[in-house]
Amino acid sequence: MGECFAAVFVYFAVKGIVIRRFDMATLCAMALCAGLAMLTRVSTGIGLLMAMVLLLIVLALEPAMIEATGRWASMQRLGRALTQRRILAALGSSLSLWQ
Repeated sequence: MGECFAAVFVYFAVKGIVIRRFDMATLCAMALCAGLAMLTRVSTGIGLLMAMVLLLIVLALEPAMIEATGRWASMQRLGRALTQRRILAALGSSLSLWQ
């Protein structure tokens, strides 16, 4: 059953890559799949959760890296990027399923 959740996770990942956009619904669906995979098969779930965390880090750093001019300005942009609603919602749903 964990492999089914992994397949759905990969579907949403490929969908986001193809349309070049990860919206909040896609990220929450991926977090849900990772959490459910964690409940059914721990090794698969841990892999999906790690992939989810790495994806969230990349999505959070992407806006800050586009206009990295000064050190202080880039830190401010990074802080704003980390507090985006789509990042926090997906991270919260991933962490809530971790228990």
